[in-house]
Formats: sequence, structure tokens, C-alpha cells
Amino acid sequence: MSVEYIEYIDKEIRVADMAVDAQAFELGDISQILDPVRHSVETDYGETEYDASLVRFSRPQRLANAVMCYMESVKQQGHYQFFNSPDGIMWQDALTGLRQIGASKNVLILSGAALRVGGMPPFDCAKRQSMVSILKPNMDDLDTQYSKSDPLTALWSYMLTNRDAFTFRGQSAR
Repeated sequence: MSVEYIEYIDKEIRVADMAVDAQAFELGDISQILDPVRHSVETDYGETEYDASLVRFSRPQRLANAVMCYMESVKQQGHYQFFNSPDGIMWQDALTGLRQIGASKNVLILSGAALRVGGMPPFDCAKRQSMVSILKPNMDDLDTQYSKSDPLTALWSYMLTNRDAFTFRGQSAR
């Protein structure tokens, strides 16, 4: 299998040996390809910890993961919840990632959502949640626009074009 998991508990931290290689792309499973990043990214403790958790991954891996998390969050619960959750720390990476993959419609949607949360939503979750609570932005129209878009196709195309940047072998811990 192209993504291998060997999980064990080490001081209450879930650790997995993972490998993503060419075979992962043959399977076409974006989630599996991004699993090493997803299992390592730290969104709960602020920008410094977030950046530190991603230092061993390529820029394309970081951006693709942010785009995927943004897509999943908005699809399930909308932009309001995305910015109100710890994953909202990834908004700027998601925006950069959407630009990188050529999803211009989604760039406009996420930019519009960020504007409604003050323009530059804080990376700190509590501060971002406070801003969302104070501003109470209505993002229903943006959620509707998002539901009519398909950034997943652009993301997959980007990942195929940059497949070497997504190769990974090592441990992932969270």
C-alpha cells in the first residue's frame, strides 16, 4: 500500500510511520496523500505551534492541506464555523493555496469571508472567536457560492503537477 500506518501510543501521543509515494497518486485519494500533514498539523495553540508543526513538510503540502481542511469545514458547516474553529488558523494558507491551484472563484469567496471577519482574522483561536462573536458575520451567500464551486478538481490537478512535493516517508505524530 502506498500509505503505510504503524500506530503506537508513546506518552499519549499518537505516532504513525507513514509513507506517501507514486502509488498513492495512482489510487487518487487526496486524503491519503495529505494524511501525514493532517496528522501532524497543530491548530489549537496558535501561530508559532502551527508553523512549527509544518516545518518538515513542503510548501505545496502545507497549502494543499489548508485548502482541503477549508473545503471540508465549509462544506460541512460553512464559513462562520471555519473561522470560529481552531482550523480557522489556516485561513491565510488556504487562501494562498487556492491562488496556487488556480481556484480564483474560491479565492474571492474566502477573501470575502475574511473581510467579514475583520479583514485579517487573527491566528489566535480565542481572538478570532471573539471577533466572530462581536461581528456576527452572515456568510450564507458565500456558503451558497462555495457549494456551487469545485476546488477539489483544481487541487487534484495541482497535486498531480507537483507530485514530488507530496512524497513523504517518516513519522507523523499528534
